[in-house]
Amino acid sequence: MSLDAPAPHLNTVTCSLPMMSVSTEVDDVITAVFSYRTSDPYSVHAAFSLPGEPIVHWVMARDLLREGVALPSGLGDVRIYPGDQGLLMELRSDHGRAFLYGPIEPVIDFVDRVYQLVPEGVESTYFRIDDQLAEFDEFLRDSHQRSSTKRSEHPADRAADRSSDAA
Repeated sequence: MSLDAPAPHLNTVTCSLPMMSVSTEVDDVITAVFSYRTSDPYSVHAAFSLPGEPIVHWVMARDLLREGVALPSGLGDVRIYPGDQGLLMELRSDHGRAFLYGPIEPVIDFVDRVYQLVPEGVESTYFRIDDQLAEFDEFLRDSHQRSSTKRSEHPADRAADRSSDAA
């Protein structure tokens, strides 16, 4: 039996849910959006946002999320702890650590839909190295563009620019 992989980005599963920070005094609801694309079959992308704040992006293994809705999982930057009614996610980075709590049922449904779309063991039929390299190249270009923009927005850089213009 042969499986033909679909066109890139044609098949996507998403899930949006409210989460609360249990590690800070932030009372605002954090919107978590989980997305899965068949063109990136081993990963789940997560975007966390607070009103008026930049979106924070994380990428995790889809297996980690599947395990995390059933039992405590994760050893690295993302750790997941299921409960009777909710899901606790611990996110760690060089900038700190956050604990987010939200309903577990939407995540269970999301995981089920992800594994219906691409069953375990057939991920490699969906993986396209050319698509991955193109996305990485786009990420590098965007990162370079953002870092160039950030440099010119920094007060010290603007002061240096003004002093070189005056010379």
